[in-house]
Amino acid sequence: TELYSLRLYVDLEKLRINSEVEYEEIIQESILGSGIKIPPLILQPFVENALWHGLSNKAGHKKVTISISEKDNWIICQVTDNGIGRKKAGEVSGVFPEGNLSKAVNISRQRLIDYNQSPGIDPISFTDLENNGEAAGTAVIIRIKA
Repeated sequence: TELYSLRLYVDLEKLRINSEVEYEEIIQESILGSGIKIPPLILQPFVENALWHGLSNKAGHKKVTISISEKDNWIICQVTDNGIGRKKAGEVSGVFPEGNLSKAVNISRQRLIDYNQSPGIDPISFTDLENNGEAAGTAVIIRIKA
């Protein structure tokens, strides 16, 4: 259900920003049909950030990839974009990314901490992607207790 909702959301945003964005889902085979559930709307804020901040100001090919796998009783969801990167996005919007995380990210983090019941484990991490020293997008890893 979460993935279906994300597909619809991406389709709507592509119309809003009047841009072609490639959207890809990579799901580990063992997860398909396993009944594993992802809390509703937990991935949407990260896809939104990818579209609005990473890709809306980028020229050329735009892509968002959702990867979902299971490892050591954790569901690992990764949202990756090939956008302008968090630093450049912060410059464009006038806010440095590390200095002002969005409310949606903070709310999602708290929801996951409560859901996972694993104190001391940050359920969300960000990686700034680079290619030859140039920003090449962002990867967000979301950890959900299986």
